[in-house]
Amino acid sequence: FSFVLFAQESKTISLNGDWSFKIDPEFQGESSGFETKDFDATHWEKMEVPGNWNLHNLYSEYSGDAWYTRTFKVDESQKNQLVRLVFESVFNDCKVWINGKFIGENHLGFMPFQFDISKNIEFGKENRITVLVNNMFKKGAMWSWGGIRRPVSIEITNPTRIDYQHITALPDLKKGTADVQIKIAA
Repeated sequence: FSFVLFAQESKTISLNGDWSFKIDPEFQGESSGFETKDFDATHWEKMEVPGNWNLHNLYSEYSGDAWYTRTFKVDESQKNQLVRLVFESVFNDCKVWINGKFIGENHLGFMPFQFDISKNIEFGKENRITVLVNNMFKKGAMWSWGGIRRPVSIEITNPTRIDYQHITALPDLKKGTADVQIKIAA
């Protein structure tokens, strides 16, 4: 029994760095259109990603909604690829929009998550990502530090790819053989 795995080419675009940032203590951002593609956030403050807003004196005790936004570009040559937006951690709840279109939400603040955004972006043009983060205290949370706490990236791969593999070998030393089990998720 034999098999061959080919290396899968991928490209990563880091979205780390300064994002436009605004707290929303009155929960008015969605009704004000903060998530729309053409919303002008140039007057917003800057916040580093990855990071926690509670590490800044001005927001050290703030709990509630806060908005992050920035633009990115994916080359036209990547058009037939799988384009995923990958968050390693956002605390605690978040909603995500690309170019004003809602693409999903996450409520597991310490866990990584991702979205397929292949059909939501304009290749070769500026695209806007907007993230609404809420850090209200959750039962069992040790602290409520808010923000996009870990790196964010765009991962571009072939549309068909191995997402997970697990190989288990159980040798039989007396017979000189092994039972090999392979689990693959694409």
